[in-house]
Amino acid sequence: MPEPMRHAELARALELLPTRDQPLEGYNREAWGRWHDFDSPGDCQDTRAETLIAASETRDIRFSNPDRPCTVVTGRWTCPYTLKTFTYASDLDIDHVVSLRTMFELVGRNPIHKWEALDIEMGFIEHGNLLAVDDSTNRSKGGRKPSAWLPEPPLVRCDFLKRYSQLFVGYAVCYGHPAFTDEEQETMARQNRLCSAGGIPAAPQIDGDVDVEPPVCCKTCRTSQACGDSCIASWKVCTRAPGCACQEL
Repeated sequence: MPEPMRHAELARALELLPTRDQPLEGYNREAWGRWHDFDSPGDCQDTRAETLIAASETRDIRFSNPDRPCTVVTGRWTCPYTLKTFTYASDLDIDHVVSLRTMFELVGRNPIHKWEALDIEMGFIEHGNLLAVDDSTNRSKGGRKPSAWLPEPPLVRCDFLKRYSQLFVGYAVCYGHPAFTDEEQETMARQNRLCSAGGIPAAPQIDGDVDVEPPVCCKTCRTSQACGDSCIASWKVCTRAPGCACQEL
């Protein structure tokens, strides 16, 4: 995957990607398989279990069978989409940030055999495309892109958008097939530009939600850091109170 990019860079990268007139037809969820056990065959912890274990904020994790730790029952998780805390694994789904429906479009087809599906799932783990999230929110998100869905708490929208866009651009470069329409492309680029300027994009699925406009900036600091009303070298320590200088994100 490419090196992490800022919102402004992601907006430009998204605008350079090809688009399609209509969504690709023929998506088959079953062709993408279910969770598998990759690292230690026989340890019985599949991708869901290992994602829950890695994301838990406590090491005091309980399994359905203490003698064979396969199925996670309890731990402590904060959903990155809602900021709600959960202690029962049954309340959580493992979300594909870039959905399987979108991956189908990026790849240009369904996997042709189980080994290809396994290889793609391993990539999801390596690239950070899997998150333990509130199950009801995951089902609300479904296969939608940020142009049609963003987390409801404004505080987390730009973080989600950056993660999604970074993954999306990387996968698009890797697989080479268009996966969004002109309208989706324009919306996602605009959302990233808004985050770059310090604003917050509206959640498209919430009726009446509106963009939080960026602050009026006297300067925008890109390679340097914002400090008071000016930009200073990134390695310096800022001792001034926040001012009108804005940090490009």
